[in-house]
Amino acid sequence: MVAFQWQNPPDADTTPRASGGKQFHAHKLVLSLASPVFRDMFSVPQPPDGPPKTPIIDVDDPPDALETFLQIIYPGPYPFHQ
Repeated sequence: MVAFQWQNPPDADTTPRASGGKQFHAHKLVLSLASPVFRDMFSVPQPPDGPPKTPIIDVDDPPDALETFLQIIYPGPYPFHQ
């Protein structure tokens, strides 16, 4: 299994933003596989001049909850296992 760096992956293609404004960088594919809400969100067609390359997605969850979610869904070693 390929290990991903869950914090700020260099090839991230979306930016979930937690309540309070903290931003994380993630991959649409990983979010879509982990959540039907994200899957449905990313399946909506965008206009040709649509959102920026790495769209910001506002999430109602606090930063700690979003960070924990990302730690759980990303494959590879987790910071709290070190």
